[in-house]
Amino acid sequence: MDRRLQNVLQHMITFQFIIETDSVGRLLAQIEASPLTLFSESSTELKLRLEDWETKRPTIELNGSLVVYIVNDGPDVEVDVPAVPG
Repeated sequence: MDRRLQNVLQHMITFQFIIETDSVGRLLAQIEASPLTLFSESSTELKLRLEDWETKRPTIELNGSLVVYIVNDGPDVEVDVPAVPG
């Protein structure tokens, strides 16, 4: 975990998905256009792999995951977390 996240209130959600290699570039562009921020290491690694995947035909399916940290470092934040059913 990035050290910037160690001392702040945080929540996370993980999305697991299957994506074809020829769609990864569009996903990366959409993430970069959104308010989300990729860790620099993740962005660099993804761009390096993307160059390799774009040269491969036919496309292959990849299992992927995207972990989104919801961070708030405000000192007066209180969050009520509902119980998980079941």
